[in-house]
Amino acid sequence: DNVQLREANDEDRARWEKGKRPFDYVPPPYPGVEDTSPWGCCGSLQGYADRLGIPLEVEAALVARRWADFGFDTSLVAGGLVRAPGSAEAEDRLGRLLDLNQQYDLRVLPSTYLTGYYDRKVPREECEAAITRVVTRFRDHPALLAWWMIDEPMPNLDEIENQWIWGKQRFEALDPKHPALGSFCTAGSVSAYSQYTQVSVIDCYPLTQVEGKPQGDPMEVARWCELAWRRGARRIWAVQQAFGELGSWRLPTRAELRLMSYLFLSRGTSGFVPYYYSMEPAWMTGTGHNGLTDLFGAPTHLGDELKDLADTIMPLCPLMLPVRRQDAPAGAPLRAHVECEEDQRGRPVLDVGFLAGQPGPDDYDLVVVCNLDVSGPRSGKLSVTQEEGRSLSDMRRLRLSSIEPLEVTD
Repeated sequence: DNVQLREANDEDRARWEKGKRPFDYVPPPYPGVEDTSPWGCCGSLQGYADRLGIPLEVEAALVARRWADFGFDTSLVAGGLVRAPGSAEAEDRLGRLLDLNQQYDLRVLPSTYLTGYYDRKVPREECEAAITRVVTRFRDHPALLAWWMIDEPMPNLDEIENQWIWGKQRFEALDPKHPALGSFCTAGSVSAYSQYTQVSVIDCYPLTQVEGKPQGDPMEVARWCELAWRRGARRIWAVQQAFGELGSWRLPTRAELRLMSYLFLSRGTSGFVPYYYSMEPAWMTGTGHNGLTDLFGAPTHLGDELKDLADTIMPLCPLMLPVRRQDAPAGAPLRAHVECEEDQRGRPVLDVGFLAGQPGPDDYDLVVVCNLDVSGPRSGKLSVTQEEGRSLSDMRRLRLSSIEPLEVTD
């Protein structure tokens, strides 16, 4: 009832800036990771080996053969392969899994949950000893892409400082070649953690169901990416929703998976590891969900779509490495704009993302246009503001491994 306003002073401004970046930790650069474009899945070569009593090596050979059809080069193994305080059996199994990934020319992000985030009763000194033991044992393994340290951490200051930053400092002090990463499953986590990681791995699952009625908007993945860039992201990898779970998330259609993938791409995403690889029936997990393959390893409709995306999006991923999503200042003209129809809710049926190249003699910009209407084709008029000396090329007509411009007459 008695609100008074005054002009901000230096102390107020300093407090505001501190609130935007409350911790001084700056992630060290890891060029080998930041300059790579993974194409894989959340899944493991171990497949159903444990549950069905299949030898690990046999199951790995079967899974690897199927993964080759998807073009996968990366495996993100969540779930806690090794958890604090660690155990000799779990660590030996991690070693076998790394060896199998190397055998099949795969890179792996193994879940090494050693900070104590998942069990606060483990003394901190035991967590640190486990980190030291595991990292020094496996840090030179050829199949290791990065450490998967915490999956979906909560966005509060205590977790950021005492779990995320504390863990990253210890992992990365021991291993100068592989960062410690994790995924962010809420807009709050994307906002809180993007400035404190080398790669913002976004697992946005927008498609849900309530009492059997479909809910959710695929456009949510674009908003999360834009938020990550605003909050200091250095690189974005996507964990697309390629699954449905009984009673919660609904199974996307092929068109919805394709749309979410291209929306991620249009916002500067350079790597894709969709969730989840295999079907897991309710008698296995208690909930049950579908994924890219059925129980017998045959591709589902989402698996078929991902195979198609491997021919289109995967070759484009390396082109995303030197570009960044650019937000136009208020009132500034857009670098790319599309004129199109609107849907029943008054929203444009087409979306455009403009990605600006980093300054350099061979830089380039990318424009990605997405059809937001999953029910059928749409058309519109695209306007792009080009800098002098640049030409506009249609990447659909190029060899995707090339960025040589076409001859443009108009």
